Amino acid sequence: FAQLRGMFALVVYDRLSDDVILVRDRLGEKPLCYWQGDGAIFLSSEQSALVRSGIVPLEVNSAALYGYLLHGFTPEPGSLISGVRKVPAGHYLRISSESGSVAEYQYWDPRDDVSDQLLSDDDLACALQDAIVSTCTSDVAVGIALSGGLDSSLVAAVAASARADLRAFTVG
Repeated sequence: FAQLRGMFALVVYDRLSDDVILVRDRLGEKPLCYWQGDGAIFLSSEQSALVRSGIVPLEVNSAALYGYLLHGFTPEPGSLISGVRKVPAGHYLRISSESGSVAEYQYWDPRDDVSDQLLSDDDLACALQDAIVSTCTSDVAVGIALSGGLDSSLVAAVAASARADLRAFTVG
């Protein structure tokens, strides 16, 4: 999974082990949550779908609510709904269909990519171009927000070279 780039949440069935694997992208941009009960595991990209299904009771996790009101978010793997858990960013879960056990593994840690090595101008330019071009790779229209600053202008210039159909937006 460490070789995958981009935003994703995956569910994979492993025929060899008869296990189900839940995977979430490195930075957790795409949500993936699950609830375990009644001898089964239910999963969704949204907590509301689990509750609306009628399977997951709508019970507020008071400890998570306190944290949400204090910090403005609920840290992973917790959620505001009791019993619902999120697959943490950069992790995958292996669910045994035989025992129902859930094992969590981390496949990416941002600290692994940090070093004290100085980047040359060329290294930085290549990294920026790679990040911008890969972000612009899409089968739908791509837009960019312009602030008028140097950073958004640089991103727009590189993105425009990668996509002829790029749209730019600004608010005045």
